[in-house]
Amino acid sequence: MSGACGVGSCDPGHLDCDHLAGNGCEVSSATDASHCGGCGVACPTRPSAVATCAASTCGYACAPGQRDCDGNAANGCEVDANADSANCGGCGVACTQGRTCVSGSCTTAVCAAGLADCDHDGSNGCEVTLASNAANCGGCGVACAYANGAGSCTAGACALATCAAGFANCNASATDGCEVNLGSSAANCGGCGNACVVANGTAACFAGACAPAACNTGYALAGGACVDVNECATNNGGCGANATCTNTAPPRAPGLRQLRGSAATGPGPTPPAPARLRRGGNACPNGGTCTNGGASPAARRGGPRRAPGSRSRSTAAVSTWRCRPPWATSGRATSPSRSGSTAPARRP
Repeated sequence: MSGACGVGSCDPGHLDCDHLAGNGCEVSSATDASHCGGCGVACPTRPSAVATCAASTCGYACAPGQRDCDGNAANGCEVDANADSANCGGCGVACTQGRTCVSGSCTTAVCAAGLADCDHDGSNGCEVTLASNAANCGGCGVACAYANGAGSCTAGACALATCAAGFANCNASATDGCEVNLGSSAANCGGCGNACVVANGTAACFAGACAPAACNTGYALAGGACVDVNECATNNGGCGANATCTNTAPPRAPGLRQLRGSAATGPGPTPPAPARLRRGGNACPNGGTCTNGGASPAARRGGPRRAPGSRSRSTAAVSTWRCRPPWATSGRATSPSRSGSTAPARRP
């Protein structure tokens, strides 16, 4: 009977798990993850980890760059420490101020989504929230700026928020901002759509209120309106100081009065006096003149008489006299005489 050698017993911590005498007790049961503490006792594999056996007890080691930050063996090494901003380079190492984790280090080279490092100052990280920052709306340097107004940034898009005092966005377009000056726009005076209109003249807007800017030919500015300069005997106040006011009223109109001492175009009775203008409401200041169609001197001396059915004695003649001065405001109109004194007006 031939003899054959075999493994009788293994040293402590070693095992003959393949039963081959040639390799003896090939297994170190204290460190072999496939035979940890005994033949066939394999240590389980964990995510992002390598199974280990130490002192005949199973364990696992994280793969390079991975970390087991929650201590839960079931999910293994769940953290990528090279890219996780909450565990950058190690568990609990958080990247603050919008920084991101690149190769295990916090940096502003790449900011978290929606954030940006617009001032390129590493000390404050990615300081800008692009979705709401009006100076960097949707991107660094994209400012929400509007003429005469203030902009806002919502979801990374600019919008016109408010207008400066005295301005308005009357065309409802943010492109040109608050384009209207309500204090000077004749089309939007004091408010959008409030157009200034002045009869017989051009309107303007002053401090948000409409007023005449210029009057058409033949009209003058008086009492905030453009009035006909030919209407001396009407209540329009159109005869200004040292101005000439022309009236084409019928000659010898009923109610006209005569004042002695008035200038006339020839000898004979004086032309219609300012007392009539006073009765009509004219407010010509002292020093103005009024030119009126009145009865000619020839007619007053006995020239052509009134035609049948007509109240006019003659064709109108032009006469000029002073407009009603301030002292002729009572019921009795007076006028300076040639000597400089005043005399009561003669009744017609």
